[in-house]
Amino acid sequence: MSRQRYPRATPYLILFGLAFIFFFVLQYSNVLADPDSFYHAKMAMLMRDHGIIKTFPWLGNFTVLGQAYTDQHFLYHIFLIPFVSFLQPIVGLKLATVILASAFIVTFYWLLRRFRIRFAFSFSLLPLLMGPFIFRVSLAKAPSLSLILLFLGLWMIIEGRWKLLFIFSFFYVWAYGGFSLIVIVSGLYLGIEIILNIVQKIRRHHLSWRQTVYPKTAWLTFLSTCTGVAAGLLINPYFPQNLEFYRYQLFEIGIKNYRDSIGVGGEWYPYQPFALFTGSIFLTIALIVTAVVVFFVWKRLSRRDLYLFLLTIFFLILTLKSRRYVEYYIPIACLFSFSILGASLRNFSVNRLAHAFNHLKPRLKIVAFLTLLYFFVTVPALAIRNFNNDRSDLASGFSYTKFKRSSQWLAQHSRTGDIVFHSSWDEFPLLFYYDDTNYYIGGLDPTFMYLADKELYQKWVDITIGNTTVGAYEIIKKDFRARYVFITQSHGAMKRTIADDPGFVRRYEDDEAIIYEVK
Repeated sequence: MSRQRYPRATPYLILFGLAFIFFFVLQYSNVLADPDSFYHAKMAMLMRDHGIIKTFPWLGNFTVLGQAYTDQHFLYHIFLIPFVSFLQPIVGLKLATVILASAFIVTFYWLLRRFRIRFAFSFSLLPLLMGPFIFRVSLAKAPSLSLILLFLGLWMIIEGRWKLLFIFSFFYVWAYGGFSLIVIVSGLYLGIEIILNIVQKIRRHHLSWRQTVYPKTAWLTFLSTCTGVAAGLLINPYFPQNLEFYRYQLFEIGIKNYRDSIGVGGEWYPYQPFALFTGSIFLTIALIVTAVVVFFVWKRLSRRDLYLFLLTIFFLILTLKSRRYVEYYIPIACLFSFSILGASLRNFSVNRLAHAFNHLKPRLKIVAFLTLLYFFVTVPALAIRNFNNDRSDLASGFSYTKFKRSSQWLAQHSRTGDIVFHSSWDEFPLLFYYDDTNYYIGGLDPTFMYLADKELYQKWVDITIGNTTVGAYEIIKKDFRARYVFITQSHGAMKRTIADDPGFVRRYEDDEAIIYEVK
């Protein structure tokens, strides 16, 4: 019996090993590309030491998180606890990121096998060639976990595992703030089932409204997803404040988005089509070939293929709206393309290919040979280029020790709850990681502060960018009640404003930041 099990596990182990080496090399630096990574490491450490963190005083004074904080990555932070406990926390965070990214590649392969897609092992390696996708899943955050959950959910939806889907949706809410995606993809599946039923009934000239609009399994799948999500929201350590938090996170930030009013994170800005399609050139080529195949076999497309096509279009639209969704678009589009191409290559074999090549005319043989040679040369070259670009991008972020000295000075010279007026919202995760003694102005997303008090938010911004040069002391002292002002060396205008005001006393300076005490 063991002899039968081992060969089945072998490709999974090999694939995990290859992906692990790939992502490990990408992560091998003393830098984190995204500042939010420091926040995730810190939350895992706080949960290890203090249990569930139900309030968030570190941003509670000036953001909506003061009244509606919810740890939207609750299970992810629990997962991180062993890694930040037995290793240096940032190293542990990176290792966890490598494991999760590798686990997604294995999950992708597993799903291809479940869908009986030929060449599943080879196809599962192709996402590793997609630069934008690799960069996103290599960020020390939760993208890979979200992808694993979404792809497992897709399998349950397509297979009609509605009972299991209820439990799965419940824990999806606890694991990741993007749980609404499972409701959307389940709703899209129901929608395409209804449409296909209508088309089928029309073709047979037998249109029964009840049978057409109520496909039982699809409805059960959708309802179990919705009830599972609802249960996860209601039976939750953060209930009822989580409902208000998700209103901010999903609607105000995710849908409404204030990127035209305030400077939000780069991931919320649109992805330019040319950059997207050239950055994932291998996927673009695969989709072009898929489109040609579909043109000839569209009448024979399965419901699953039509559903995956709809999902591809949906996530493409989201990606063109906000670049953060590229981590969903690329693997979903790959799944759709590989499903079509795998079916069209069902009868493919090397012998057949050699036989067809031998029957070509001499000139066509030369063309075919040069075409293959071109791909054998360009594909590795493009793969290496993408890998090097991603490695360079991942190594050009925030050093492990950035703000460590200044933050530790703050922790040693301040009282618990002292407010630090800092020069940018994306400095918060690094300051918070090294100093949880003090409280801060804004962080995680500027929208949280903007929604709490638009006027106060603008006062903060005007001081940090140098628009307010007179009266800064009164604003910082009275409106923000700050004891310290933290300024990075890159904020030249703000440095001049604070340095010229006798109400601020310089207490600390290094090559990264300056700290002033407010008299």
